Amino acid sequence: VEISQNNSFKPYLITGVTKKCPQNSSIKFNFLLPKFVSPEETADSEWWFNFSYHTFVLLNPKANAAKVVHKMKQVNETAAARANKIILEKYEIKEKVVFKLQPMQDLHLNTDFMAAQSGLTDGNNPTYSYILTGIALFILLIACINFINLTLARSIKRGKEIGVRKVVGSNRKQLVWQFMGESFLLSFLAFVLAIILGQLTLPTFNVLANKALSISYLFDAKLLVGYFLIFTVTSLLAGFYPALVLSGYSPVQTLYGRFTFMSKNYLQKSLVVLQFGLASFLIIVALSFYVQFDFLISKDLGYDDSNVIMVEKSDLTKQNVDIFKEQLLKNQNIVQVAPKNGENWEDVAKINGEQKFQFGYAIVDEGFLPLYKIPLVAGRNFSKDFPTDFRNSVLVNETFVKKANWKNPIGEVVDFAYGSTGKFQVVGVVKDYHYQSLN
Repeated sequence: VEISQNNSFKPYLITGVTKKCPQNSSIKFNFLLPKFVSPEETADSEWWFNFSYHTFVLLNPKANAAKVVHKMKQVNETAAARANKIILEKYEIKEKVVFKLQPMQDLHLNTDFMAAQSGLTDGNNPTYSYILTGIALFILLIACINFINLTLARSIKRGKEIGVRKVVGSNRKQLVWQFMGESFLLSFLAFVLAIILGQLTLPTFNVLANKALSISYLFDAKLLVGYFLIFTVTSLLAGFYPALVLSGYSPVQTLYGRFTFMSKNYLQKSLVVLQFGLASFLIIVALSFYVQFDFLISKDLGYDDSNVIMVEKSDLTKQNVDIFKEQLLKNQNIVQVAPKNGENWEDVAKINGEQKFQFGYAIVDEGFLPLYKIPLVAGRNFSKDFPTDFRNSVLVNETFVKKANWKNPIGEVVDFAYGSTGKFQVVGVVKDYHYQSLN
C-alpha cells in the first residue's frame, strides 16, 4: 500500500489485519503505522514537547500508579532538563510541563483532556449525561406519584372488593401482598414495553442523532443489575403506600358505602403538589433548552455559510491549491472557491514592538471573505494585484485592533513569535465573526 507523505508516496507492507474498531470506543482507525523515534528526537531538543501523539502505557496489575508518575517526573527533570530550559526560555512559559497518567475509561467523559483530539474520537461532556439521567429520573418519579394518586382515586371503586375479601377471611398482610403484586406486574409490563419501543425507535433515533447505537449495549452485567434495582425500587415506590392505605379500610364501611377519604390526608396532597412541581420544573427546563437551541440556530455568526460545501484535503502546496481551485471553477454549478487551513491555529505575536498576546489565526486567500460574505471595516482585502500580500500582509479583526490599542491599524506590524517567521503588515480590518463554538 502506498501512502502519501510529504507530497510523495511511500510503500508500506501489510503485516497484519485487526478486527473492526468497536463503535463504543474512542480509538478508531483505518490503518496503523509504526512510530520510529530517531536519536535526534531523543536528544536535547523540542521533540520532548511534541504532544501530537497519545502514549498508551499498560501497567502491571501490581504496579503503583503514583510511583510510576514519580519516575516519569524524574525522567523529565533529568533526561529532558536542557530541553526544558530551552523551551521555557524560548516560549516564555512560566509553568513547567507535568506528566500524568489518565485512566483509559476516563477518556470519554473527561473535560480537561478530551478524547476528540489528536487521533482519538467521540469525546463527550459528562454534563449532558447528568442532564439526561436527571430528566429520566424526574419522569420516572412523576410516573410513580401519578400511579399512587390514580390508585388511591380508584380505591372508592375497589372498596367493596376489599370489604368482601376481608369478610371471607383475608387479612391485611395478604391484601398488602396483593396490591404490591399488582404494582410489580404493571412495572414489569411497562419495562418490557419500554424495551420493545426502544428497539423499534432506535433506528430512527440513530438517524436523527447521527449515532450507531445498538440495543445489545444495554445487556451488560452491571447495567442489568442496575435495571433490576430500578425495577424493584419503582415497584416498591409506586405500590407500597397505596397497599398500606387500601388494606387498612374497614370492611363494614366499604360494604355499606360509608367510607370516604380523610380530609387531612397530607401525604397524598403533598404528592400531588410534588408531582405538579416536578412537571412544572421539566416544562421550564424544556423551554430553556428550546431557547438555547433557538439561539444557536438563529444567532448571527457574522458570516453566511448558505450553499457552502467544505472539502478536506491535506498536504497541499500553494501550487496544488491554485490548480484545484482553477479546476473547480470550471464547473458551472460552482460559483466561488476559497481555500483555508484545516484547523484554528493559535500563535503569539509582538505588537507595537514589545506587547505580546495570544490569538487564533487562519491562512486564506482573497476569495475567503467574499465567499462567506464577511465585511471589511477598514483597509482592503488580500489581492493578486499586490504580489507581496502572500509573504508579508495580514488581516486582523476588530477585537485584535481593540486589544492592540490601535487608532489607525492600517500599516501597523504584527511580529509572529512562533508559528511563522517574519513581520506582517496590517492591510485590512475584518468585522468580528464567530470562528469557534458558541460554547
